[in-house]
Amino acid sequence: MSHDSTTEIAESLGVPSIEEELVGALFGDARLSARLVTLGTQLAGAPGVGLPDGIRNDSQLECAYRFLSNRRVTAQRMLEPHQRQTYARIARRTEAVVAHDTTEMEFGGWREGLGPLSSGRRQGFFLHLSLAVAADESRQPLGVLAERCWVRSATRRPKRHGRRLNGPDLRKLPDRESSRWAEQVREVEAQKPEGVSLVHVGDRETDAFEMFEAMQGLRFVLRANHDRRVDDEGEPVHLREACDRALVTLTFDVSVSPRNAKKQPGAAKAHPARSARVARVGVRGLVVHLREPYVRNGTRLRVHVVHVREIEPPAGEDPIDWTLYTSEPIDTPEQLQRVVSLYRTRWVIEEFFKALKTGCEVQRLQLETYAALRNAVVLHLPIAWQILLLRSISRVEPDAPAAQALTPTQLDVLRAMSRRPLRTNPTVGEAMLAVAVLGGYLVTKAKGPPGWITLGRGMQRLLQFEQGWIASRAALARPGSDPLEH
Repeated sequence: MSHDSTTEIAESLGVPSIEEELVGALFGDARLSARLVTLGTQLAGAPGVGLPDGIRNDSQLECAYRFLSNRRVTAQRMLEPHQRQTYARIARRTEAVVAHDTTEMEFGGWREGLGPLSSGRRQGFFLHLSLAVAADESRQPLGVLAERCWVRSATRRPKRHGRRLNGPDLRKLPDRESSRWAEQVREVEAQKPEGVSLVHVGDRETDAFEMFEAMQGLRFVLRANHDRRVDDEGEPVHLREACDRALVTLTFDVSVSPRNAKKQPGAAKAHPARSARVARVGVRGLVVHLREPYVRNGTRLRVHVVHVREIEPPAGEDPIDWTLYTSEPIDTPEQLQRVVSLYRTRWVIEEFFKALKTGCEVQRLQLETYAALRNAVVLHLPIAWQILLLRSISRVEPDAPAAQALTPTQLDVLRAMSRRPLRTNPTVGEAMLAVAVLGGYLVTKAKGPPGWITLGRGMQRLLQFEQGWIASRAALARPGSDPLEH
């Protein structure tokens, strides 16, 4: 890792409290704003255990249920403080990646207002997120910039005169699901800090002509899903053929993470199971013009394409094969590798969804309505971000000085409270292990590194201890204070 990259990481590390990410929400009632901070702090202190176990006081539990079902409490207003903090973190940089993706939130049993998911008889709602990520080698999560939730109707594709709409008729509908991608990109760009350049990254769902139109003048890396008709040097061909014509100008190794088989047939076909391996890939770059679909003489958009294909994949394994549309330059091997690196940053949002579903276990919430479930899920977004940030800090630079991740006061508290001795000048890895021990991590019995829940729980306890530590020091510093009274 370069010195400049390390310096940028050092300047950006640090774990803010959940209170900082929730304070200042405007519901038109100061009591509701205070309740958001209290509830968020309680849930962050015991991530993944649910409302009844996380809030042991019956009256406070009843207040939590009323808060999440209150009509004044909206997901947008709850998330605004965290969004402000995220934009502030971006403002300290010159460049950031925005990863866009959608996930299904599935809930068992009948709940008022939920709808069908993508396959089977499962029910829930969809969550579309835009997550800011550091553009350097750390790929540190910076926070959630935008969210959108919706429930799908039982009849997914609208009809006219008894016939399902397709092609150009479907594209004219104002509220179709695919519109969320372009709309959220425009929302993020409208609020970004001055002087910061954003690179929008998305998976195969972003392959829509409307999305490419919205991206004109912006920076992006979007994965292709369709073998589109394109113009390659003036000749109309399919995208796959155009890629095969281009010459491989770069080869390098990429680490491929394991993936379990998906249960739903559609997902299993799109994302087949694979084993972990180091894949040797060949990379080509080319320029094409995308044709507007369903229009004979429609718009043509000039885009760069980077094609990545695995060389000699293992027997029985599908090869790594990515076709990426991008605004980034592709003239040199270094530029091609940079595009691939930007696309791989998208996987941070996959880890974020794991933190939300596994670390916070939001799909186990027993709330009875879509409105309350949506509010509860959005309330957990800053908590999931904090858990993911802890993992990022502990894994990216484990040998860096712990002072890059924790404040001097937090380190003093950790030395005093942790059951595991901490050196005078510990590393990030050592400090994060001590944090995990605070959260219940048993070093002698552990079979792997600390998980989502223990890291999150340990950090919340450290922050709570820090508040008491600071209050005690302030009391001792008052003129005339008697140490024996404390």
